[in-house]
Amino acid sequence: DFVACYADLNNFKVFNDRFGYWRGDEMIRLLARLAVSHADPHVDFVGHIGGDDFLILFQSSDWQARCERLIEAFNLGARALYDDSAQQAGGIEAEDRYGVLRFTPLTSLSIGAVCVVHGTAQDAEGIASEAAQAKHAAKQAPNGLWVRRVAD
Repeated sequence: DFVACYADLNNFKVFNDRFGYWRGDEMIRLLARLAVSHADPHVDFVGHIGGDDFLILFQSSDWQARCERLIEAFNLGARALYDDSAQQAGGIEAEDRYGVLRFTPLTSLSIGAVCVVHGTAQDAEGIASEAAQAKHAAKQAPNGLWVRRVAD
């Protein structure tokens, strides 16, 4: 049994556009460092899909607590990458991807998790697709974590 987690940043594009690629890269490196530090190197795997997307494969029995701690640690660390006025406001006024000026909350982390039980008829592509769907649901979850269990 394992859990496939798709980790993605919310509101990252606006942050990257406002503060530049150098600080955007700092945020991606922050997520990479924290994901690795919250995984057990003996049984878990952290992979960078590209951009602000990461895949974490957990075999640790306490995977959900690890995800919750990762989200909390990332959200705190990401906040520190903003200037004081953005931190106080809880976000920034900036153009979204459609060119509309709006208030965008601070960048945060969402994790969509798919629990895969040994013996289920799932291939790697199917699991990746389910994890991507879980990621989209996680973006709407109040705590940033959405769990989907795959059954036989």
